[in-house]
Amino acid sequence: MKQTIRKYLGKKKEYLIDVHATYSVTKKPDGTKMGQGKGIIDHFVARVPSGKTIFSIPTISPFNTLGFDDPVYRVLKKAAAKVAIPCVFRTQNNLFRVHNIKYISQQKVKNDQLKHFNQFKSKLFQKKDEV
Repeated sequence: MKQTIRKYLGKKKEYLIDVHATYSVTKKPDGTKMGQGKGIIDHFVARVPSGKTIFSIPTISPFNTLGFDDPVYRVLKKAAAKVAIPCVFRTQNNLFRVHNIKYISQQKVKNDQLKHFNQFKSKLFQKKDEV
């Protein structure tokens, strides 16, 4: 899969792999007798739970009008065909107002004013109760 994606995306395009093959599978050559120890490493596998992201490409534009006809998605479809499990494509757009410094400072000022007002109000009512 990694070779397929690298072949079509090229060296300049950025992508992330979230699953790595960490478990080795050993196999003895055909025609050997039982015993004489463990065989040599044949290949590596990865245990992937359902819902786990395998590949992510962070440079896909969220304003893409092509949708799943984009060449990048075609590459991912080819890579998904090489996997023995069904794969689903998901887009994620992180366009939050929280990253705007002006918005954050305005919210902080509002929260501070509300906090000071509530403190003043509680002190005022405590003095009325004492009288």
